[in-house]
Amino acid sequence: ALYTVIDIFMNATAMNFVKDAMNSQKAVMVVSDKAEEISEIIMKKLVRGVTFLEAEGAYTHQKKKIIYTIVSTSEIPQIKEIWHQCFGDEEDYMEFYFTHRFTEENMLVCMEDKKPVAMTTFLKAYLVTGEGEIPVHYAYAVATLPEYRGRGYAKMLLEKGKQHFQTPIVLEPASESLIYYYEKLGFCMAFCVAERTILPDEIAEAKGEEKGQQEYWLLTVTPDEYVQLRDAYFMGNGYIRWDRDAIAYVLLENDYADGYAYKVQHHGREELLLFREEENAIEVLETTLSEQDLLAVLKRLRIKVLVRVRKSLAAVEREERVGNDKKESGYQKKDFGMITGCDEAE
Repeated sequence: ALYTVIDIFMNATAMNFVKDAMNSQKAVMVVSDKAEEISEIIMKKLVRGVTFLEAEGAYTHQKKKIIYTIVSTSEIPQIKEIWHQCFGDEEDYMEFYFTHRFTEENMLVCMEDKKPVAMTTFLKAYLVTGEGEIPVHYAYAVATLPEYRGRGYAKMLLEKGKQHFQTPIVLEPASESLIYYYEKLGFCMAFCVAERTILPDEIAEAKGEEKGQQEYWLLTVTPDEYVQLRDAYFMGNGYIRWDRDAIAYVLLENDYADGYAYKVQHHGREELLLFREEENAIEVLETTLSEQDLLAVLKRLRIKVLVRVRKSLAAVEREERVGNDKKESGYQKKDFGMITGCDEAE
């Protein structure tokens, strides 16, 4: 299941960079052998402009014209069907997403003979480089109905997204097998994270708070506070910055999924911890805590299951360099995200 938008470069570190500008709109691509007839209907009855694009199926090599135009929200039920068939999410989560995150500016859809058959959502973010920050769009929920795969629709949507929004496009391959596919479309691996699993025994043996002395205060965090603390900690080359609205959705969705988000006050500092409970495990989605402090907080929360942690690679490397936390060396680097539409900085 796709299920969460939280995994969207929350703490990835970029290895390569790119540049461009931006724009926005929601649109639809119509693929048909009768493109001219359909375009006449769109222009006369819907009073919308259209653009013809030449397309060729990746496997069939059949040439067709694609109609690209603005689309209303009336196709949302059919778009939900694509989402459900491709990712398996239930109606309640799809309704939650379309109510709280979907806008008429962030989705492109391919239609074949009036039927939506492929979709991609493009979420705006910012990539920090040595020269400042540039807008990017995160391609989320790249999906094509099974019976329409092999016709090049995903490729067309990603290419048109780059042209339409006039920004680089970043994405996270859903599986390692898709890395080669996206490489053929011009994407290169550019982001990585650090991951490790903490066993229950590690938490039990960790140094916690002294008896009768509370050192860690777990407080509710607002979207504004989260943005401020997150930017202050992670800001640097390769950082993907999300605006306040995006972070507000992340916190709302995490709560919807029975997760927790805390502002952790300890030893004169304020840090972040975002996690949720999965089956027989805890998933730490983002944190600014050092390993020692993270273990102490997990112990305070009385966590007795394994904990899977994803951290910023830059933060882990910083801890190792300073020598503050030997346990940081247990993290493994993992390729995480890809990018296209930019010049490599190095």
